[in-house]
Amino acid sequence: MDLDDREFTIKQQEEERFYEKFLKNTKRKARELPILKVSYDFSKLPDEFSLAREKNILEYSYYKYKPMLDRAGEFIRHRKVKDAINYYKVVMSQNIPPEFRVMIRKNMNDLTEYLEKFLSSD
Repeated sequence: MDLDDREFTIKQQEEERFYEKFLKNTKRKARELPILKVSYDFSKLPDEFSLAREKNILEYSYYKYKPMLDRAGEFIRHRKVKDAINYYKVVMSQNIPPEFRVMIRKNMNDLTEYLEKFLSSD
């Protein structure tokens, strides 16, 4: 009986060591993500009143969707890439000029590329 108890305790200790090693190895190391940048920063455009006197369609559509673009920029700063992409998709679904559409599409491509490179490897 004494031999069985000793074998049991040895087996139990081996199991504990195994699980300790397992738990130590699965801890995630904090990884530095690169700086998240997009091609067009819509927060750097001038205020509405400092633009040219005659308003064209690009200016109108930009200022109409400026709050959404600002919100997308805020999400980008906080690395909430999927939320930023969703805001850009909403703006893209509107009737906006082709030049503006190209700018937003480029930002969406930048964010998608960032997601594919750095966040899908988790």
